Amino acid sequence: MLTITIQVKPYLASYVYRHFRTALHGRAVLFSCHDYVYYVLLDLTWRRPKDISGREEGNLTLVLPKPAHGKRPEVFNYLSKESAAYLEEQLETRMNVELFEFLLNRKEKGFSYKDSAYRFWETYQLEGIDPDSLLKRFNRWREKDREQRQKERK
Repeated sequence: MLTITIQVKPYLASYVYRHFRTALHGRAVLFSCHDYVYYVLLDLTWRRPKDISGREEGNLTLVLPKPAHGKRPEVFNYLSKESAAYLEEQLETRMNVELFEFLLNRKEKGFSYKDSAYRFWETYQLEGIDPDSLLKRFNRWREKDREQRQKERK
C-alpha cells in the first residue's frame, strides 16, 4: 500500500479524515473505487521526477489507487503542485455540496441554518474554519443560485 501526502487547508484535512473514517488505513485515507475522488487521484498521478525526493510533507495522507489495469502506484506516485491544488479544489467542492445539502435538509426539519452550520462544523471537527464562515459560504452560494434562477426566467 503506497501513500502520498499533500498539504490542504486544515478544515479540508479534518473533513476528509472524518468523512472517510471507515476507509482509514493507519492514518491514510483509502478511497473506494466507487468514489469519484479515487479516479481524480488516479488521473492526477505521474511518474516521480528524478530530482524530486520521495519524502512529502503535508496534513493529508492518501492511499494511492491500485487499479487492476493501468497505472501502477509503484511507478505513478507523484502529484505536482497543480495536481494537488486541483485535488484540493475537488475535495472542497465535495465538502460544500455535503454542507449545502445538510443545511437545506435540516431547514426542512425546522432547524435554523446557524444551528445546522454549527452541527456540521462539530460533526467533522473542522479546524481552521468557524461555523459562521460555513454559513457565509452557504449564503453566497444561495444568492448566486437565486440570481441564476432569475436570469433563466427572463
